Amino acid sequence: MTATTAENRPTAQGHPQPRLILGVIGALLSTVGTTAVVYAVVSGPEHGWSSTQVLVSAAAGVLVLGAFVFWELRIPYPMLVLHFFRGRRFVGAVAGEILVAFGMGGSLFLLTQNLQCVLGYGPLEAGPRTAPLALTVVVLSLTGLGARLLPRLGTPATIASGMTLLSAGLAAIAVLGGGTGSGHGGMLLALVVMGAGISLAMPAMANAFMSAIPPEKAGVGAGVNGTPAEFGNGLGVAVLGAVLNSRFATLVPAAVGAASLPAAPAAADGAGERARIADAFAPGAETSQLVGADAVLAGGLLAAVLLRRAERADSSGAASAA
Repeated sequence: MTATTAENRPTAQGHPQPRLILGVIGALLSTVGTTAVVYAVVSGPEHGWSSTQVLVSAAAGVLVLGAFVFWELRIPYPMLVLHFFRGRRFVGAVAGEILVAFGMGGSLFLLTQNLQCVLGYGPLEAGPRTAPLALTVVVLSLTGLGARLLPRLGTPATIASGMTLLSAGLAAIAVLGGGTGSGHGGMLLALVVMGAGISLAMPAMANAFMSAIPPEKAGVGAGVNGTPAEFGNGLGVAVLGAVLNSRFATLVPAAVGAASLPAAPAAADGAGERARIADAFAPGAETSQLVGADAVLAGGLLAAVLLRRAERADSSGAASAA
């Protein structure tokens, strides 16, 4: 977000405008507020959602983020131009980006936890097993599939189609990926489907995002474009990780003496105990990944609906002007 902060410019009186200082204050408010909210989400399963630590952290985060909004609305050179959110096209693109990153980032985090902490693969072994996702995105991007379909289907339908595929891939990882190493075929299919969905949805979403911003604000828009994805990634890892930990802590054998990853597999004594830990991990991972799949599908449908309404409003306005 700090990338959108503009440089100082001299005023008519010859004194530099404090644009950098204003931007730094906004960056600090957004960082502190987001960190407090994420900390509350991560700490919930361990300390209890009604504990003082969690409630105070969540309340502080919400208050600081509210202060960030108040600050950005009143300074002359905001880091994040909140007036953009008045447009349905912009809101649709942002909502889609956040929920895609929420579901995909959180689910891939859980997948790597399964590969490394439960199945015992090292980083160099786990990495190639997730490579089909990136390879599919690269291949389909080079073929220009998304660019060819966008004019035919339109932006809303392209985003909805791509994110439906992505959601289906995430659900397939949850159901077919396997918690004990037997689901590599299902995981491969799921990653390919996810890559196809990303190659369709993300270019259309980026186009919708930038087309919702006035040309004179294109530089600010380009800086803001990555912010929803980063926020969604962080929130997805926190929320889906919290869902996993809460389920895992109730199912992991008490004799292990640890109720979190990677402590539980490390504390396991023998193959039988490790198998029980894997069995405890699978239901929590499945639930968390299905939550991520639902978030992606909801984001795709929400973005499509808002963008369709924005297109209709633009068409009605153009017809009235004519």
